[in-house]
Amino acid sequence: MRNCIILLATVLFVASCGKGSSPSDAPSSDVSTPSSPSSSETFVQPKIEGNPQSDEYVIARVEAIYDNIFKENFQELGEDDEGDLPQDVPSPDEKFCTKDWNELVSKVIEYDNTTKPDEQGFFEFDYWVMGQDYGKLSISDVRVLKRDKDDAEVELLLHNLGSTTRVRLELEFERGEWFIDNIIDVDEDYDLKEEMEAYLDD
Repeated sequence: MRNCIILLATVLFVASCGKGSSPSDAPSSDVSTPSSPSSSETFVQPKIEGNPQSDEYVIARVEAIYDNIFKENFQELGEDDEGDLPQDVPSPDEKFCTKDWNELVSKVIEYDNTTKPDEQGFFEFDYWVMGQDYGKLSISDVRVLKRDKDDAEVELLLHNLGSTTRVRLELEFERGEWFIDNIIDVDEDYDLKEEMEAYLDD
């Protein structure tokens, strides 16, 4: 009985600490700074059938990535669903981005925490939904622009709250799978990796 009480108290404490920064406060939540990426070796990647060195496979991989992110990291909850999100869901970056991308994001977060602890910092919007708020999320028109053995570029339309953004992904083949190495807002000509690197250089 005592162990159950301790476990319940721990769960409530963890839930109260995370309140206000998780997708459970959405679909209309302010953007939150990505959590510092770390190893996510316990996450099982979506299984894609076929040859990884084909356009069809790359498209299926990207569709599976966004499907997982929308379902696990950006769940749209009703008023009665508060607290139903699974605990300790790895961030999209942890699950689906390259080691190089995760290291860069970590440097930006560390820089902001050190130099601007009380300010917004670099991440003014959530690049996975291309906005500060989210709802009615989907992607369409996924197509491969180019691909070789280790690199690929994919373009898609991201739909969020009735708005559509053309997004380009740069992917790298590592650890036996395709992982995202850069996200570009084509309409705004905003290359996220370039912007992060320039931000750290200033």
